[in-house]
Amino acid sequence: MKYALTHHGYRKEDCVQEGNSFLVGNGHIGYRGTLEEYRASEQVAWNLVGIYDQRGSKWRESFNLPNPFFFETYFEGKRETVHDCHPIKHEVSLDLETGLFSRHTEFPTYTIASERFASHEDDRLLAERIVIKAKKAGRYRFVFGVDPEIWDIHGPHFIAKEFAIDGLSVSFKGTGNEGGVLREQAQYQCSSSSVHPLSESMFEALVDMDAGQEFSLDVLAAVFEGEESMEFLGFDVAKERHVQAYSRKRANAYIEIQGNEEADFAIHYSVYQLLALGDSKRARGIPARGVSGQTYKGAIFWDQEIFLLPFFALTDPSVARGLLEYRIKSLPGAQAKAEEFGFEGAFYAWESQENGKEACSKYNVTDPVTGAPVRTYFSERQIHISADIPHAFAEYYKTTGDASIFQEGGAEVIVECARFFLSFAKERPDGLFHLEDVIGPDEYHEKVADNAFTNYMVKKTIDLAIEMVTRFPNRFEDPALLKRLVDFRQRLYLPRPNKGGVIEQFQGYFDLEDVGVKDLAKRLTSEKQYWGQIASSTRVIKQADVAALLSLLPDEFPLEVKKANLEFYLPYTEHGSSLSSSMYGLLGLACDDVEGSYALFLKSAKIDYEGASKQWAGGVYIGGTHPASNGGAYIDAVYGFCGLDLRGNIPSLHPKLPQEISGIRFRFQHRGKHYFASVTHDDATLKEELE
Repeated sequence: MKYALTHHGYRKEDCVQEGNSFLVGNGHIGYRGTLEEYRASEQVAWNLVGIYDQRGSKWRESFNLPNPFFFETYFEGKRETVHDCHPIKHEVSLDLETGLFSRHTEFPTYTIASERFASHEDDRLLAERIVIKAKKAGRYRFVFGVDPEIWDIHGPHFIAKEFAIDGLSVSFKGTGNEGGVLREQAQYQCSSSSVHPLSESMFEALVDMDAGQEFSLDVLAAVFEGEESMEFLGFDVAKERHVQAYSRKRANAYIEIQGNEEADFAIHYSVYQLLALGDSKRARGIPARGVSGQTYKGAIFWDQEIFLLPFFALTDPSVARGLLEYRIKSLPGAQAKAEEFGFEGAFYAWESQENGKEACSKYNVTDPVTGAPVRTYFSERQIHISADIPHAFAEYYKTTGDASIFQEGGAEVIVECARFFLSFAKERPDGLFHLEDVIGPDEYHEKVADNAFTNYMVKKTIDLAIEMVTRFPNRFEDPALLKRLVDFRQRLYLPRPNKGGVIEQFQGYFDLEDVGVKDLAKRLTSEKQYWGQIASSTRVIKQADVAALLSLLPDEFPLEVKKANLEFYLPYTEHGSSLSSSMYGLLGLACDDVEGSYALFLKSAKIDYEGASKQWAGGVYIGGTHPASNGGAYIDAVYGFCGLDLRGNIPSLHPKLPQEISGIRFRFQHRGKHYFASVTHDDATLKEELE
């Protein structure tokens, strides 16, 4: 089977979705799947991870760089691009096996074919080859270079832009509003000698061509944060090295679903999107929208720990460790946030930027009708982030056996998160500690008490902290800390299932208006309206909440409780987050609802090439790729359908395959060993492989 996403035919309205679907990236940079003649208005973006800037009072977000792939064709003085005439034929394709994007378009007078990639060998590098083939003889004019127009959501971010041409090379130096400096170098190699500078960043080539004659242009571009430079070795060499590096990563993350091409392609596409994120060099974290642009400010959420780290822990532990090292580096920022709010310990940023800086604003959405900002409390009350991170440290250790992560800062992260919860909790007359005025994963209900997901994840954090203090007794100065942790653990309020086995999502949830998702949707004043404005007084929830708890902590509750909560909460779930389906899928598999989980798996895996995701939260654009959904699909396939169990020193398989597929094969790593797993309806085998 050929693993390539391909779209045929041209429609201008597809430019944003195709920009997401056909993205190329390598964890450090990403370039949207847009056409060469597109500009900022079509959301062309070369996005850089982990470097941020703020324009006045606007939202602080990551940088987009000037586009080095701009290209236009003129024939006999008249421009001929998709802006000017409808193509006779048009195709864009993304090869999931090589990480190469290609485009082929036929116009009345010429065809244009291009190929591009974000290098997995040198993650600073973007490269593209463009070939024009004349259909009619005449004079052609080609305009190309670095486009000074930059698509910024909350910019502009470069207050000073300096371009310079040296031969067929364009250099760019940009200074941000906060004083940060970025440099870009773009080198052009052209088949024609008739090339002249057109501006400080653009060239033109005037070429008389016969029918069948070709004009080619190679572009290699790199981004630099300092004064370093790069030796450009040519497109062919760069492409070969990229394909080799990408193929090695893909081989380590090999997974194949047998007997169903739709599901097999979906998991391969998910793995492609995940491999576009892995960066083991910089430990900067993975933004919620990956490398697809500035949405959500380029910030890192809990998506990283819960939905992305499991994939990398199994396929590239160095990347997984880098994600945890990002949280270790961010600990001072989390401690500063806790102090700002009057607490002890570490309160991690809900939308984390460099050094743990909180990017989340008090007004995260707007009313799409009035434009008025809508107050939200995500940054102040979504405290479960400081439990999600310790959970990820534990899962990383369970998968890799790498205890050094605790010695090198992980123990402090866990204990400081626990200290935060000790200071946040309130002791009530019942003698128990309660977590009040919080937000769980279901963001439609704010400032609630004793959210079940939060309380149980906090319990796990306290258990881990007790383990760390016991293991490293000389690293924590408070001699009474262990006693405080043990007492808190014993007296933390934990919501219990009712007589029907259902765990109340938070105190008072059962008393809310009993209305379903479809009926509530009728109350929306606009298709872009933020559901939190109408759902807060009802039982309708945004995403898996109790279901996420039961999926992440499967040993906490018996099967009958899992089934009762799946049956109760699923009809109330709007799935307004791309994180929701995979958690319900995993819970469904635990409850033997294999077919229902299969549908949810497909929804998660196909989200970025079927365009089924939300693009707006109120008046705020939230488009882009959804790597956490891709990570969730992988989790469903490996831990769900294949039943991978890592709780012992030797992994095991306990499969539950849907009827639609005949088998799954995949590679993974566990505690320094490499394994090949094969699962069918009749058998499950696990073999250790030599590296």
